[in-house]
Amino acid sequence: MDSFAKRAGRCAAGIAALQVVGGLALGQGTEEEKLKQEATLKDRVDALEKKLNSPDTMRAYWKNGLKFESADKNFTFGVGGRVHFEALFNDTERDLENSRIYATPGNAGTSTLIGGQTNGFEIRRARINLNGKAYQHCEFVMQYDFAGGGNGGNGTQMKDVYVGFYDLGAWMPDIRGGQFYEPFGLDQMTSDNDMAMIEFAAPTNTFLPGRSVGFVLREQMKDEAKVDRVTGALGVFRPDSGDNGVGVKGTGGYAFTGRVTGLPWYHEGDLVHLGAAASMRSFAAAPTTGGATATPTVTFSSNPEAHLMSTLISTGAIPADGELKLGGEAAFIKGP
Repeated sequence: MDSFAKRAGRCAAGIAALQVVGGLALGQGTEEEKLKQEATLKDRVDALEKKLNSPDTMRAYWKNGLKFESADKNFTFGVGGRVHFEALFNDTERDLENSRIYATPGNAGTSTLIGGQTNGFEIRRARINLNGKAYQHCEFVMQYDFAGGGNGGNGTQMKDVYVGFYDLGAWMPDIRGGQFYEPFGLDQMTSDNDMAMIEFAAPTNTFLPGRSVGFVLREQMKDEAKVDRVTGALGVFRPDSGDNGVGVKGTGGYAFTGRVTGLPWYHEGDLVHLGAAASMRSFAAAPTTGGATATPTVTFSSNPEAHLMSTLISTGAIPADGELKLGGEAAFIKGP
């Protein structure tokens, strides 16, 4: 009996302790106090859910750079960049070093000696990229290069700087305005993060228009797998100069540039890509002393696919008030 009484006493004490703890945890006491505590807990849960679903709540994650996104995905902001380092070791022939570049064809007084090429290192690109989207229809990009263009250059250069509107509805093209690459050529439209070589090919440096200030309309036609099967772009630009770091492609005037591409065959990453582009461009010369206007010219020049080397080929200044560029492109990918 004594052992049973002890066990019953311990059980009763345990039940009493549980009741006390349960009363403290659930706000037990008077019925009025319990209802007040339940209401307080509900208010706190509702406030937490409201905060989590608030458009002011941002989440941060990493995807090709640091990204910030609102809970309703109406606002995104990204910070990214790149650093490319280039080293050059060369051995030039004497005949090449003794060759000359003519600023004006046939005028020896405007020629300069190519001379010897030195070995060297440079930070080829050191860029920061700020980008964002609003309400899933508006976008902006601000990209700056702190490498100063290489070749010992200093200062900061603006690269892609634009605002745009996208996904505006069926058959409504995307709109972009600012400074960016004119839609011309597969090589140029490929990011330098993804190029096979560290530089554009020499024909791209020589003839393609580069970045210009202007406006463009863009359209993409996707298949059921959301793959861009047909793309088109058409824009008007003010081509004040080239942006590839070599030569002057023609100063002043306006340019109308367009490009169409398609994937006639696509299967799990394997593809055939075809494209064509055209650009009609006019040149204008700045007034000279006395108010007269100089004859507009265009120059095509390039260094090799090595940024630290000097310009090796140049047409010199060709009198022209405009030009028509035509380009074709093709690519085949099979396997990794």
